[in-house]
Amino acid sequence: MSNRAQRILVVDDLYEWQDSLSGLLRDYGYQTETAGTTAGAKQLLAEHQFDLALLDIRLDDSDEENTEGLALGEYIRATYPDTHVIILTGFGRIEYATRIMQPGDQAPRVAYDFVIKSEPKRLLASVEEVLARKQ
Repeated sequence: MSNRAQRILVVDDLYEWQDSLSGLLRDYGYQTETAGTTAGAKQLLAEHQFDLALLDIRLDDSDEENTEGLALGEYIRATYPDTHVIILTGFGRIEYATRIMQPGDQAPRVAYDFVIKSEPKRLLASVEEVLARKQ
C-alpha cells in the first residue's frame, strides 16, 4: 500500500502542533485529518476510516495530569480495532510510557508507540513501522 492510500488522524489541542504534524505527514504523502478535542476526533472516526491515529496524551495543556489522549486511545482500540494508535507527548514521562506500552491484566496495549512530538525523524520512523504492520 502506498502512503497516498493511508489516512492518519492527528489529535492535539494545540493548533500549531496539529498543523505542524499534519504538514510533516502530508509532505511524506500521507492523507491527514486533524482534531483538537476528543469529541472532534470521535466525530471524524465515525465519518472516516483511518489507518493510524496520532494522539497527544494531554488534550488540555492547562492540566499537567491530564491524560485524555490516553483515554481516547483506549476508546479507539476498543471501537476501531483496525486503526492503530501512536501516543504523542511533549513530556517524556516514563510512567506514561509504561502505562501505554504495557498491557494490563484485562486490557490490550493502548498504543504501538509513545513518541516525543519534537522528534520528527523518530515520529516518521514509528509511523512507517506501524503502517507497514498493517500491510
